[in-house]
Amino acid sequence: TAKTIADPTATPTYTISYDANSQGATYTASPTTASKPFIGWSLSGSGTFAGGIYTFGNANGTLTAQYGTTSNSFTLPSISKTSHTCKWAEGSASGTQYDGGTSRTVSGNTTYYAVCEPDLPDFWNITTMQEMTPEVCNSVYTPNNTISMTDEYIINKSRALAGDYTVTSDNSSPLVPETTLLDDRDADGTGTKKSYKVRKLADGNCWMVENLAYDLVGLYNNNQFGIGSRNDGTTFVMTNANLANGAGYKTTTANAPNYVINPNAKALTNVTRYSYLGNTTGQTEYYYTWTGATAGQGVDSMSGGIEVNGSICPSGWRLPVYPHSDSYLGVTLSYDSLAKAYVGSSYYSQGYPAMEQYPINLYRVGYIESGSQVSANEGEYWTSTIWSGGYTSILYYTTNRFGNASEYSYNSVPVRCVANPGPPKTIFQVETMQEMTPRICLATTKPTASASQLDTDGSHSGDTSYVPQKTLTDTRDGSTYTVRKLADDSCWMTENLKLGSTSTTYTLTPEDTDIESGTFTIPLAQSAAGNTWGTDESHVYYYNNTYGNLYNWYTATAGSGTSNTSAENSAPASICPKNWKLPTVENGWSDFARLKSVYGNTPATVLNSLFPIAINGSYVNRIYTNENTLYTATAFAADKAYVNLTQTTANTFVSSSEGGYPKNYGRSVRCRMKSS
Repeated sequence: TAKTIADPTATPTYTISYDANSQGATYTASPTTASKPFIGWSLSGSGTFAGGIYTFGNANGTLTAQYGTTSNSFTLPSISKTSHTCKWAEGSASGTQYDGGTSRTVSGNTTYYAVCEPDLPDFWNITTMQEMTPEVCNSVYTPNNTISMTDEYIINKSRALAGDYTVTSDNSSPLVPETTLLDDRDADGTGTKKSYKVRKLADGNCWMVENLAYDLVGLYNNNQFGIGSRNDGTTFVMTNANLANGAGYKTTTANAPNYVINPNAKALTNVTRYSYLGNTTGQTEYYYTWTGATAGQGVDSMSGGIEVNGSICPSGWRLPVYPHSDSYLGVTLSYDSLAKAYVGSSYYSQGYPAMEQYPINLYRVGYIESGSQVSANEGEYWTSTIWSGGYTSILYYTTNRFGNASEYSYNSVPVRCVANPGPPKTIFQVETMQEMTPRICLATTKPTASASQLDTDGSHSGDTSYVPQKTLTDTRDGSTYTVRKLADDSCWMTENLKLGSTSTTYTLTPEDTDIESGTFTIPLAQSAAGNTWGTDESHVYYYNNTYGNLYNWYTATAGSGTSNTSAENSAPASICPKNWKLPTVENGWSDFARLKSVYGNTPATVLNSLFPIAINGSYVNRIYTNENTLYTATAFAADKAYVNLTQTTANTFVSSSEGGYPKNYGRSVRCRMKSS
């Protein structure tokens, strides 16, 4: 006999659910079920089964419903969150993660949890020193120059992933980006690899904030003392022949063989490692002769001022340069640049405390001479620059001095490395006033005082007979300005500021203006004479879009210059675009006067060509039309500010002078950017 067997009408169905997991992600919670489809019957025992009909045999038979093992699949929904990468974690928030759009197969009811992480810059996504590139360093913002002794101001990857990192503009955040990177080299011949903390600092560079510990003593014999890797990735070997010529290189570490460190055959015996002074962790210190620090490429016979590219820094890193040669790479890559960034100057005692504190962490551990630690309370670090025959330029600091000095090249000194910056950005790679920085100005070619031809597209970069010029847009109101790099090594607006109108007020912020905090409002401009302005009030006179507006000193300084600002003190803020400043006066000598002095005693060349003066007068309660007056940020007295006054007759230059003029008068504003 036979029997027809119907397919089952119910199939196993699993519930798919989605948990937002407090991530704030956007997604559609679908699908919500996944089923196993029926695929047929399987027979065991007696009888036959075909075409849905079971034919009995001579014993019992069993039919078992079969369901697909992989067909219960579904596609995870897409999931997103602004500036984040989101995935689905299967089974729990810590489960295996899958991208939206991934096909999954389940064998039971399953919950998927939204998991989102901030999109971090590549600065936090690399793991080795050798992966550092200019693009990686520049992927994260440059912090401001806040000095702190605590970890509160350090933002590492863990903090960034926890949400403490938000994309921010350069120089606006006190949080210092930090990462820990592995030097992917055999540090001592035993397979050991060292890790270093790296921070993006206020000078815009990525620095090691720990001293180099590349040992070089693991592989040696009587004729071959050290094998290492240069910062360009090539291998170098130091031999007796190198040492016999006075090119000492060894790190001062325990168990090293005796070796020559200078032509006078001074030998190191019983050399010991030294720990950081006052460092409770007892971290081992490493010292290098200059030839060792430069991976054998720096020798005593070199002339002063020569730069050596090679070093034992990891690939992509280099020794800092000596300050006088910052232009060697077009950017600042020196300890001097750090001092300028954090204390505003270099070579002075005020630079020293900041350099030992967070976030820079330099150490005073002396140096090694004839096998002994010398001047343990002083700090020295090698640079890549020869001082003179037998001497190398160093960073040198004590308890009351910070600056640059020289050291015998055969002595041993600690090493810090800075990431290679790559080709520097110049004025020709920016479009707005707010994008300009001192570093960009520095990288732009400085013309000679006799240069008169204009380079408007960068095709003459490096040619000092051309004056770099770019038209940049002020993001606050869309006004455009001609900017030039001049022979005083500064970038100048060559037109007067136009910010302000008779129909619109402008609220200025630290993101777009030369103010440190809060806001400042540019009021509606007046276009008719008659009102006498107060000293501590905000006023603008609308002249025209060709010659710019007139501002009283309070407005020009964004409210930071008042009748309480006493003689020879400068207002800290201005209505100049971000990173630009009002010119200042020091010891009776203004930035305008310095500019003119570079071009000689007859400033007509500057005024009539490279730095044209727009004669738009000044405002009291009427317009004086035969002069141009440019405010500085410096007070002459309680009621007066230093002003550059240029007088003309029929557009012919007559005279230019500086002195104190009332703060409540309306005058022009022209902004400057230093190259350091």
